[in-house]
Amino acid sequence: MPKAKAKSKKSPAAKGASGMPKQKRLSPDLRRVQILEAARKVLLPNPEATIDDVADAAGVTRQLVSLYFPGGGVGALYGAMFDEYMAALPGILGEEFLAPAKSNADVRRTTERSVAVFLDWAESVGQPWIFSNIVRPGGIGISERIEASQDYTASMMIQARGDLADSPRVRAAIVC
Repeated sequence: MPKAKAKSKKSPAAKGASGMPKQKRLSPDLRRVQILEAARKVLLPNPEATIDDVADAAGVTRQLVSLYFPGGGVGALYGAMFDEYMAALPGILGEEFLAPAKSNADVRRTTERSVAVFLDWAESVGQPWIFSNIVRPGGIGISERIEASQDYTASMMIQARGDLADSPRVRAAIVC
């Protein structure tokens, strides 16, 4: 008696209510990364893009983006990208930038090197100035964090220099 052919155990892709294949369920951490990657792709070339544009690029709903990045609009996405940037900055600039300077020549050398390294990094990411549109009046709600990072940078430079008086005027000159 001939053997019957074994049936394939592959089932067709599960489909959602819309008839489209269901997306693979990702862990919350991976979903957050997915949404942030989509935000970078959308917001870097177009800072005027909306949360709907980001959701479309991520292949998720606007509500899911808002669940992971609450606050409405793209402000929370910019905030998360800024936090990542600030966390990466010491690695971008290197330990030399964080070390106390022993002379004005050390400050100059370290500053020149840090600026060169930062500009190389800026070219590699394509649009490092993404945060420039969020410090204007009526920005997207992370201006205080940007100001805090500028204040921290000014403190580090004043400390490294050693001979500068810490004043609002000096701090303003450093962050400009």
